[in-house]
Amino acid sequence: LTAQPFIIEITQDSRDPLPVRVVNNVPFEAYIHGIKQNGTTAQTITLTSAVFELYDSNGDVVSFKLGNKEHTKLSTDENGVFSTPLKIKSGVYTIKEIETPKGFIKWELPITVTVSNDTISYDDKGNAFVEIKISNERPEGKVLLSKVFEENENLDDETLEAGFEIRTSTP
Repeated sequence: LTAQPFIIEITQDSRDPLPVRVVNNVPFEAYIHGIKQNGTTAQTITLTSAVFELYDSNGDVVSFKLGNKEHTKLSTDENGVFSTPLKIKSGVYTIKEIETPKGFIKWELPITVTVSNDTISYDDKGNAFVEIKISNERPEGKVLLSKVFEENENLDDETLEAGFEIRTSTP
């Protein structure tokens, strides 16, 4: 973090030492918060089925040790939000979507996230975080149906009707 400016005032020639100022340059760390949203409506996708992996600038998967277990996957909660469980050091990271909520198209491109003084916000507890939004589109299409009736001299053209039922299934 950038240190706050301070003034050193010299008013006369003196051989006494000036007061010592300590500038604490602890390596900067922050959380990454991600929000899944519908690419068309920008509404949050409140599904728990999106899973991501975080990669460092060397292309290695970032793992988080919590207790005796190491975690490499970041999953959305019931609010469509995921977060790194621990703070990560400043730098450039890549997020890749591993699993996508059902009914949405997978985001294939990696997402670059920069953790720095310029990209952070603070939550109500004073924790630094970088927020990203990841949009997925719902596949859309049109189904055009037409019914061609066989010619039959006993049928009246005005009484001919056809009904259709469309069913969807997911693979």
